[in-house]
Amino acid sequence: MKNLLFTLVLLFSLHSFGQDFAYPSNPVTAAYIIDCNDITGFNNAITVPEGKFWTFSRSNAYIKWAFPDETTPTSPSDYSRTIYEGQSFLLENFKLYQISSSAGNDNTLYIYEHNFSTESGLSSTNVELPNQIRLFPNPTTSKVALNSDKQYDIEVYDILGNKVMELTGNTIDMEHLSSATYIVNALDTETNERLSYKVIKH
Repeated sequence: MKNLLFTLVLLFSLHSFGQDFAYPSNPVTAAYIIDCNDITGFNNAITVPEGKFWTFSRSNAYIKWAFPDETTPTSPSDYSRTIYEGQSFLLENFKLYQISSSAGNDNTLYIYEHNFSTESGLSSTNVELPNQIRLFPNPTTSKVALNSDKQYDIEVYDILGNKVMELTGNTIDMEHLSSATYIVNALDTETNERLSYKVIKH
């Protein structure tokens, strides 16, 4: 990672910066402070490492995300790719950059780095554990299901952190959703166990 990132010793929680992100099985493992002017332009973009995802506390700088394979991202629109405090998270290999230089002193970005948790199902390696509750098929074109007869309180989020679905059960019909990567959070209503999955919708 570029030397403009300064690792903080994490003797604090996300609430130290006024955040309220709820990732109980994916706690913060590192944090970085960035002068947004150092990541101006796509050529100076920084990339989310393999096996990680980022959440943010940001200034008023004009920060955007980009798909891993896009050098000149044009879709979604500029507005929908803006990083907003308390709303956005980025998955592994996505890129982060500033459109143009920010004037003034309010251009600091705080990045919080989380590991994908194998136990929670939010894993980039798809390692299967004995008795692991899986969400399948993944990738999918329509429905996905948990391999369990239990009922779950389920929430589906897009990569900007916007909730796009909410339901109770163990099957999710994603046919109406756009082709993209989504995060599925499932709460076991009997045990209060929380599961998270990264799902690719074609």
